[in-house]
Amino acid sequence: MIVWLARKFDWPLGMTSGRVLGAQQYYSELDSLQLNPDAADLSESDARKKIWNKIQDEYALRSLADEYQTKTSGASLNSFTDLLFNGSTPAEISSLVKQNYHLSMGQFRRYILEPLYLRQELAKNFLLQIDNPWALKAQTLYEDILAKGDEFDIVNDNASTTISVVTSEKILTPEDLTGPFAYFQKLSIGQLSDLIATPDGYYVYRIVNIFSQPTQAWQVKEYFIPADPISARLEAERLKSVDIIWGYNILFKQ
Repeated sequence: MIVWLARKFDWPLGMTSGRVLGAQQYYSELDSLQLNPDAADLSESDARKKIWNKIQDEYALRSLADEYQTKTSGASLNSFTDLLFNGSTPAEISSLVKQNYHLSMGQFRRYILEPLYLRQELAKNFLLQIDNPWALKAQTLYEDILAKGDEFDIVNDNASTTISVVTSEKILTPEDLTGPFAYFQKLSIGQLSDLIATPDGYYVYRIVNIFSQPTQAWQVKEYFIPADPISARLEAERLKSVDIIWGYNILFKQ
């Protein structure tokens, strides 16, 4: 009865990163977790802790988004959904969400899709900041690649000041060349792309060959410079937070 009332009236259960956790979100996430086969062996106590940790991350992320004026809109989330589900129809997406996440489409957008989108946009923001140590190192490596071409030596050691560079060769089609990659179509053989910031690091491409038959395609050498600028920011944001659990004795008891 108490749980039913809490869900119906969205009782505030706690606070983290200055945001109040309501019962509706908490129990939606608990339902989703309990229906997930991968979580079948979790105890009730472990399930509660897992959800609380996830919510701490989400709310810290939203605080960072407020600080850096990173916002979402219906249009941006729709585009992100299309990208995530590779152009599936709304009915197909809804079915996949229910099957894989055990959430309604509205809950999926609010609790999973929006945090993913904010994380991506914030990562781009942090990666492009001039004082970001990853950006400084990536720019140095980019200049080395630009100057040395195919003679560039891959740096891969464990020193804290070094970022490893992973190389591979790929064939890209016009369908791949969208967003920040669209201008590739203007590059000539041997030219190097700009340094492209993504949520997981930086990419640089050298055009190796261009094909027109049987279909248009670009053979490229990909240099990937891994970086994870957001985890440290989230941890710092969490450490600033004073977590309060109002419903501990009723709903969070161990």
